[in-house]
Amino acid sequence: MGKNKKNRNKLKQEVIADTKQPRKTAKPVRTNLPAKLVLSLSVFIALLAVLLYATTYNHDFAYDDLAVIKENRFVQQGTAGIPDILGTQYFEGYDPGSNARAYRPVSLVMYALEVEFFGLNPSMHHLVSIIFYALTGVVLLLALLRLLRNFHWSLAFMTALLFILHPVHVDVVANIKSRDELMGFFNFCVALLFLLDDLDQPRWWKKIVSWIFFYLALASKENLVTTVALIPLLLYFFRDLPWPAIIRRSLPYAALFILFLLARASVLSKTSADISLMTYLDNPILAAADMNERVGTIIYCMGKYLLTLVFPYSLSCDYSYNSIPLTGLGNPLVIISLLIYIFLSWVAIKGFRGKNIFSFCILWFFITISIFSSIFITSSNAYADRFLYTPSLAICLAAAFALYKLAGLEASQQFLSTLNARKAITVTVLIIISGLFIAKTVSYAPVWKNDMTLFEYNLKINPQNARMLKNYGGEMVRTAMFMRQDTSVQKNSDTATIFSLARRGLVELQKARAIYPNDAIGHIHEANAQILLGNLTEAEKNLRSALAIHSTNRFAFMSLGYILYTTGRYREAAETWERIDPGVRLPSDNYNLYLAYMMSGDQQRANYYKQLSGR
Repeated sequence: MGKNKKNRNKLKQEVIADTKQPRKTAKPVRTNLPAKLVLSLSVFIALLAVLLYATTYNHDFAYDDLAVIKENRFVQQGTAGIPDILGTQYFEGYDPGSNARAYRPVSLVMYALEVEFFGLNPSMHHLVSIIFYALTGVVLLLALLRLLRNFHWSLAFMTALLFILHPVHVDVVANIKSRDELMGFFNFCVALLFLLDDLDQPRWWKKIVSWIFFYLALASKENLVTTVALIPLLLYFFRDLPWPAIIRRSLPYAALFILFLLARASVLSKTSADISLMTYLDNPILAAADMNERVGTIIYCMGKYLLTLVFPYSLSCDYSYNSIPLTGLGNPLVIISLLIYIFLSWVAIKGFRGKNIFSFCILWFFITISIFSSIFITSSNAYADRFLYTPSLAICLAAAFALYKLAGLEASQQFLSTLNARKAITVTVLIIISGLFIAKTVSYAPVWKNDMTLFEYNLKINPQNARMLKNYGGEMVRTAMFMRQDTSVQKNSDTATIFSLARRGLVELQKARAIYPNDAIGHIHEANAQILLGNLTEAEKNLRSALAIHSTNRFAFMSLGYILYTTGRYREAAETWERIDPGVRLPSDNYNLYLAYMMSGDQQRANYYKQLSGR
């Protein structure tokens, strides 16, 4: 007994002595990787990204590229338009009446610089997107190698590989307009890389670089504001830091978050009050009859996000009304989606204290998708594939970690030194997933070649989508109008083609109007089709309907003025063109005013507008 008591006292003294020693920071299991290995992995990821999207280099402008590049008056000015880009809302250079209360100057400034040096060349814009996607893969890999330093390097590599290959990214890379999503995540990855590097080897300049790129991420697209919550989450899960240190490290990013919101509010406060409000055409959830239908549809969309991440078999550029079905809480799919989210929440909470990677992945997904969920604020769309760009890292890391566990890897282990059945199965599964991702990406990317191929394909996916019907019909009418304006078109066959396109376009536009009648742009496209077919009376009705919906639409004013001028109502034509906001008038608009006033006998005003037109 005496001996046991003596031993217990000795053990107690050792424990007390140990607690008095300063606690050492846990060192990473893995030391720095060989530079050649890191370079090889980076080059592989970059080349894969380039090869995967190389065919998009020859694509034309498509979809919203029209609004942010091709017909954006600030972007077309090149570097001279940058001050206006920095001081106005996202679509100001295209349509001041846009309902997109957004501030995303980074991508617009990039477009302006590209126009300055390369002109209005879609291939160069696509090339820049491809390059930055490749750079994103490299920077993401480097950040993950630092973040996951306590694991074998293959975990970071598999995660970056799956991210680069994921088909849900086609929307972001192949569509120039989605440069906002691309640059947002790229800038955040750079900010994260320098944050982690500063933690390992502190330098004041690393902090500055990290903060600058974090602000650029926020200024690329608003959804990146959710990343302010990711900073402490990343530090908690992957660095052995006490909470006071985590909070201290996170505070500068929170300050930048607030600074961006203030800058954004200042810019948007200058936005005209006369803007079109968001409708259920944009977000079908707004068409819900009651709370049961609203909540049910939200949960349905959240389930669809998960399904698309895991099985990206059916992708589309647009899910506006009525692609997403309105449904209640009693729908079996809604119930299944809700149960899955409850289960994921339980896994996230259960693994939080243990810093489980699956818990981190779930929280990353919840945080980054929250801004698009319409739970807290009504999103501009009920659902969109491009919204999964940043959240997709969660499924890529989760899948890579599952493969990592399957292989039974350890941080200090050479991957090929102990090749066994588990590793062989892991490699096989990774190859199969990668092959399926590549096949889907390669088959889907050509859809984005131009508007006609894009809209036609998406109508096969969502045949009752009012916006796609409008866009498809509108593109046919636009093509016919360009053909008519081409003075070289003299053949009867070309004239027949113009009439055929106008008639076919009109059919699609009328289908769209039957589903959603309050789309001003749809009425304008119909009017242009009627003009091509010679039905000026019907065209005028369409244009007045468009102005009844959107009273300041410059495109409606332009076409209505044309009809009035053509039918000899010169004074009315002049008054109509006068209603175009002077801030957005083009030289051609001023020349039209010159012609209208000259024909109506007002030579003084005619001379004034001729001078403004520069002719």
